[in-house]
Amino acid sequence: MEQLKEIYERYIETAETVWEERPIWDGAFGIGASTKDHPCHLEFYKNVERWVENFLKNAPDRETAEQAIAYVLQTSQAQKGKLSYWPMYAVHGLMRPLVDFISPRCAGEMRQWYDENLPRKDRMPVHKDLYKKLKKREKA
Repeated sequence: MEQLKEIYERYIETAETVWEERPIWDGAFGIGASTKDHPCHLEFYKNVERWVENFLKNAPDRETAEQAIAYVLQTSQAQKGKLSYWPMYAVHGLMRPLVDFISPRCAGEMRQWYDENLPRKDRMPVHKDLYKKLKKREKA
């Protein structure tokens, strides 16, 4: 879990630096590079993806799975309005395999969190899929 938090902390720090150092005409009129295209976003996604793969290979446990999903959901919400929000929002989809390891009670709490924080109209297909998995696990 500490590794996952470090990935997030490094990414938030990098994204903030990228934003602060952006050129005045950053992506204006669709010309030139934009901070949205910075490689740190893809690197973050790949780092979380590797973390999930390693977690699944190394005897995944319920407590860590629950903490990881909650951390990913809540941290992305805390970054709303910042450069790092959308990549963190996309990472929700990487949490789908972890749902199999969480308790039904926790799945229900996370599904409820989705209902309260992410309106249906704002959900992408990966979020809808995660939501369905949480709902199914809640009923297990």
